Amino acid sequence: MLKVIPVQDKNEQERLCSLCGAEYIPEALAYAGYSDGGDFACIAQFKICAGYVKLCSLSAAAGEPVDEDVMLLCGLAALNFAYTIGIKEARCDTPDEAKLPLYRKIGFAPCGDGMRCDLAMLFEGHCR
Repeated sequence: MLKVIPVQDKNEQERLCSLCGAEYIPEALAYAGYSDGGDFACIAQFKICAGYVKLCSLSAAAGEPVDEDVMLLCGLAALNFAYTIGIKEARCDTPDEAKLPLYRKIGFAPCGDGMRCDLAMLFEGHCR
């Protein structure tokens, strides 16, 4: 079973980021994703900002095959957390070309120099 859980400990967040080769962002909240076999697969780091949530990074474990399903769930879990505390918009920097389809699946669309997602439409709308 795929599993996505909040990362409660900053030392653990830093360790998981290092497994992904991702920059550790101490002020960010994080969710970790685990594959069917229970192996660590990815981490999503995000910040709660004034009126929106920023998805800072969504990174797969280095040296492992990318599990896009876990990546998708991990990104959605971060956005859903923000939505449950009343935030209606998500933003992120435009990811590299390889990750762009994943970010679109999550619900992001290009907007200006980054990407945005209407969380109310994402979580209150009909199934996609």
